[in-house]
Amino acid sequence: MVTFCAQNGEIDEVRRASILRRRASPDIVEWYAQFGIHSAVEPLRVPACPEKGHLGRLCIPVRYQERLLGFLWLIDHENRLSDSEVLDVAAASAPIGLIMYRAELEARMEADVVNHLLSPSQELRHLAVQDIADGELLKGSAYVVGVVQPVNPGVESAGILADALWELGLAQPSRSLLRVARRDHAAIVVSLADTSTHSRKHAREVIATARRIVASQLTGDGSIRTVAALGTVQGELVDVATSYHQARLAAGVSGAISSMGDITDWETLGVFRAFALLPSSVVNSLVVDPRLRAIIDDGDVEVLQTLETYLDNAGSVKRTADSLFIHRATLYYRLGKAEKLAGMNLQDGETRLALHLGFKLLRLIGSHPLAAGQHPSPFAELAAVASEIAPLGHPGSSVATIDGTAIDQPA
Repeated sequence: MVTFCAQNGEIDEVRRASILRRRASPDIVEWYAQFGIHSAVEPLRVPACPEKGHLGRLCIPVRYQERLLGFLWLIDHENRLSDSEVLDVAAASAPIGLIMYRAELEARMEADVVNHLLSPSQELRHLAVQDIADGELLKGSAYVVGVVQPVNPGVESAGILADALWELGLAQPSRSLLRVARRDHAAIVVSLADTSTHSRKHAREVIATARRIVASQLTGDGSIRTVAALGTVQGELVDVATSYHQARLAAGVSGAISSMGDITDWETLGVFRAFALLPSSVVNSLVVDPRLRAIIDDGDVEVLQTLETYLDNAGSVKRTADSLFIHRATLYYRLGKAEKLAGMNLQDGETRLALHLGFKLLRLIGSHPLAAGQHPSPFAELAAVASEIAPLGHPGSSVATIDGTAIDQPA
C-alpha cells in the first residue's frame, strides 16, 4: 500500500486489511494474478469474491515506459463508473507512474550510497559521504547504524525487508535516515542531534519500529523471530561502517541466545562482545572447557539441560528446580553426575564460570548439543564481519564479504 484516499461508500475486508497492514495477504495477491493484472496495459475489472471479503474493483496498471510499477484500485462493484470516467482515471495513472519511477530510482541510488558508506574501503566511504552531502540526503551531528534480520535461515525476506524499509521511511522526518535491504538483513543509518542518551533512545525506537514492521510482514503472526541491534554512535559519518559491523555481530548474538531479547546493542553485550570477535573454529576447538566436552560426550541430555539451567540461575537450586519442574533430589542427582563425568566441583566459582561460558559459546556458533535439529545460529555466518572490524578506517583494508557477496557493492 503506497497511499489511499477516504471513501464514503461500501468497503470490504481486503481494503481494510491492506490499509492496516500496508500490504495485501498472499492469497489475495495470488487470486488477483489469475486475472492478468501483471500483463495488463489497460484498465480491467476484477470481480467480487464474497468468500475472500472482496468487492468488485476497477484495476488500472501504473506503468512508466512499459515498466509495471503498481496498480491503482477503485472499488466499483456496481459498475457505476462510465467509460469516459474510466479513461479519466487511466489518464491520471501516467503522472503517478512517473512519480513512482522516480522514487524507485532514488531508492536505488540511496542503496548504492549506503552500501558504499558501510564498506570497509575508506575510499568508498569518503565518496559516499560526499554524495550524501551533495544530495543533502542526511542531516545530523552524530550517527548510528541499526540492523534488522529474521533469525530463521532460508526465509525469503529480501523483498519484505525492502518493503519494510520503505514503510519505515514514511513515518520518519526527511533526511533523518538512510536504508538498504540486503539478502538476509536490513541496515539503517540513523542521524542523531547529538550523542546524548536521549538521542540514542530515539535511534533504538526507530530500529524497534523497523523490527516490528518486518516481523509483522514476514508472517503476520510473529511466528518467525526477528531481531534488531544497534552499533555504537559515531561522531563522523565516514565512521558508521564500524557501527554497522557491531550491529551485525550484536544481532547475531541476539539471534543465537534468545535470553538476550529481540532488541540489543553492542554496548550492552558485555562479555559477548569479546566472544563475537572470535572465529567459530577457534571457539569450538580451543576455547570451550574440556570438562564441558566430557559431559557433552556422555550424551545425557537431561544432565546437560539441568547443568545449563543451574548455571543460568546463578547456582540457585530452588529456581532451577522450579524452572525444570523437577524435585530437588533429581536436581542434585543430575548435578552430581555432571561433577563425576567432568571431575569437577560445582561449588568452585571459576569452574562454574568456565562451564557457563562454554555453554554460551556453543550456542553462539550453533554447536550446542541441545540445539540439534534446530536451525543453525545466525552468528556462525558472521566470521567475515568480525574479521573486518579491526582494519576499518585504515588504508588498504580488504573488502569484506557476506555470504560471498562484496558488501560494498549494490545488494
